[in-house]
Amino acid sequence: MLNLLGGLLGGGKGGALATISKVVDELHTSEEEKLDKKILMQRLQQKLAEKQLDVNAKEASHRSIFVAGWRPAIGWVGAFALAFEFILSPCIEWYAKFSGMAISAPEIQTGPLLAIVTSRLGVAGMRSFEKAKGLTK
Repeated sequence: MLNLLGGLLGGGKGGALATISKVVDELHTSEEEKLDKKILMQRLQQKLAEKQLDVNAKEASHRSIFVAGWRPAIGWVGAFALAFEFILSPCIEWYAKFSGMAISAPEIQTGPLLAIVTSRLGVAGMRSFEKAKGLTK
């Protein structure tokens, strides 16, 4: 639920917070008013991020693998897909060419794959930072 809420209100170009912020900027003309509203919007974004961290922690500690295991599953699928695309597939094609066979390995769309994997690595990096600072278990 908060994932959806964060996506709708998040910092993306089309997010509701960005739209509200733009409207607020148009309504308030003085720089002080604009600055006050920007600080308020940043605090709201920070609260949303904190709530998302709470949801993430509860999901990770859940007893069901279908709740706690979806993040690692995405990581493993991404790791397998990257290994296939950048290691196994070139080896198959090299072997096929070397053997005189006319086969090629299927192609994986690496654009969406890399977007998913790098976003997961970013979250993993934040968790590692939190663990190093003693903020989470």
